[in-house]
Amino acid sequence: YDVVFLGDDLIEAMNGTELSRPIKTKDGNGDQIKQSWQATFTHDGGATIDGLALGIAGDTTSNLLWRLGWNGREMQHELDSKVWWLSIGGNDLSKNGCSEEAVVLGILRAAKEVHFINPHRIVVIQGILPRSNRTDGSVGPSPDYWLPVAEKKPESPEYHVEKA
Repeated sequence: YDVVFLGDDLIEAMNGTELSRPIKTKDGNGDQIKQSWQATFTHDGGATIDGLALGIAGDTTSNLLWRLGWNGREMQHELDSKVWWLSIGGNDLSKNGCSEEAVVLGILRAAKEVHFINPHRIVVIQGILPRSNRTDGSVGPSPDYWLPVAEKKPESPEYHVEKA
């Protein structure tokens, strides 16, 4: 392969799946995503670049590190990709509440694992894309972020203020 993508649900989605099931979208299913991937990253689809998407929805940096260590070295030798693309860390921040420092360390460790087996290959670390667990998909501070503490809703993360 010219490029192997390693990561979480964003990478798995390139195959048109989430948790190994077809993605359900507003306009039907994930076939359009899969077709776009194939046209862009597979020789069979007419692309000049041949890619492989190895992602698992919900994955974290520790999950990826485990996979890279457990038969991951054999996989990397067999695939012999020119470029290894890492897209991981979003779930660590959004779902697991990990610190930014811990996530960066996990991403860098994954990059080192890949580079150790493939020292003459390119390792790309993709920046973490914004995510939201809110039903409306918004990101950023909660709507009552700028209100004085006395006016904030108790369920707001900014409600709890330490008193000196």
